[in-house]
Amino acid sequence: MGSCCNSHQKEGEENKEMKDGIFPKIENTVEVDEKEEKKETENENQNENLKEKDKEVKKSLYNFSQNYQQDSMDSEFITSEQKIGEEIFDFFNDIRNNPQNYLSEGQKNGLQNTISIAAEKAVEGNIQNIISNPFYQLFFDNCVKSSPNSKEDILKNFEKEEKLKNHEKALYMILGNSKKPKDCVWSLLKNSENNGEILWKDIDYLLISTMFLEETNNFLCYFLFIYKEKNTNE
Repeated sequence: MGSCCNSHQKEGEENKEMKDGIFPKIENTVEVDEKEEKKETENENQNENLKEKDKEVKKSLYNFSQNYQQDSMDSEFITSEQKIGEEIFDFFNDIRNNPQNYLSEGQKNGLQNTISIAAEKAVEGNIQNIISNPFYQLFFDNCVKSSPNSKEDILKNFEKEEKLKNHEKALYMILGNSKKPKDCVWSLLKNSENNGEILWKDIDYLLISTMFLEETNNFLCYFLFIYKEKNTNE
């Protein structure tokens, strides 16, 4: 009995000792496996956290649009969608005011003639700079979020704003990519009526709203051009 116990102790001690200059690898392998398993678990937790945060952002955006109020104008709540919308607004305004700087890029997008005409119009006279209107912008965002798939419903809801009810309007829905958001401006010019006259025609307001498409890098960009009220005496 005693010799048997001693024998087991020696085997255990010998298993921990170096043999032929090499340490046993069994325990190390288990330790590495445990580390890898722990790392995979941490990565899965991080991915789940990112998904939850994404859901929270979309939920916040939904609540914001559904509970629209006029005093929201003073809110500091700015979504990534709104930031892209502002970037697109500024880019369109720059092409409109400085078309001569975009002759080469216009040619690459098959819009050489349109940009050339815009450059000539800019030389002939002052092109009106478009100024953003925070109140109309928020109202338009709400209309888009309420009926994102219907241009008719968006315009119908927007007509509830009495001050703009009798103004001429043009609404465009353009597919954009979040990695190259400015490209949707070129797509807009390709799809606009009257050969891109939106680059030189007088515009009272330009409202832009964007909405991401889930699980993609794409978004829908809504351009609403509001022109001066028609003169009934003409």
